[in-house]
Amino acid sequence: MIGVLILTLGRVGEGLLEESTMIMGKAPEAVKTFTANCNQKPDIIIGDLRKILDQFKGCDGILILADIYGATHVNAACQLLEHDKIELVAGVNLPMLVRVLNYRDTSLHELVDLAVSGGRTGVIAKNQSEHSENRRG
Repeated sequence: MIGVLILTLGRVGEGLLEESTMIMGKAPEAVKTFTANCNQKPDIIIGDLRKILDQFKGCDGILILADIYGATHVNAACQLLEHDKIELVAGVNLPMLVRVLNYRDTSLHELVDLAVSGGRTGVIAKNQSEHSENRRG
């Protein structure tokens, strides 16, 4: 099983985990959240992230799902990436997280692809005129 770390500013990660737990009907195993403080220095964040990543010892890899690529906390996490061991996908959303939680028995590389596709397909633009036409026809 691949471990999952949700890395966000504020309590976004905790909210995503809570929502995914409601959708799936149970709390997922080997999932942790890390709430970054935008005032922390990168070396402090890296140290804190290392402590959390050490808690995934029995996992076949770790996927970090982060909020905003380029932000200090995500840049810090990028320094901890290891090919086929620790990977990162930025732009986390609920569809991405649910897809990841449903396919954690795949390889880390496959899970990265599934995370990206889940995030993309979960973003849909819908306008009122389309909705009205569908009701009429």
